[in-house]
Amino acid sequence: MSIKKWQKISSTRIFDHPRLHLLEDTVLLPDGKRTTYVREAPVTQHSVAIIAVDSMGRLLLQKEYSYPPDTIMWQLPADP
Repeated sequence: MSIKKWQKISSTRIFDHPRLHLLEDTVLLPDGKRTTYVREAPVTQHSVAIIAVDSMGRLLLQKEYSYPPDTIMWQLPADP
């Protein structure tokens, strides 16, 4: 079974901020319909996440406040 993919027709940058860039793509769906799709534009082509394990085999996580969900979250240390 082959997967029919969306075809990008055009892309417009609709929002720029030092930490967030949004694009609006006009796409052609497999059924022939056109639609728009808003997505986050990658800021870099790579990122790094670290999985830290101590000498006893325990996974080390960082606990920090996250603004959007307004809660304290456990996360892997990462740098975009």
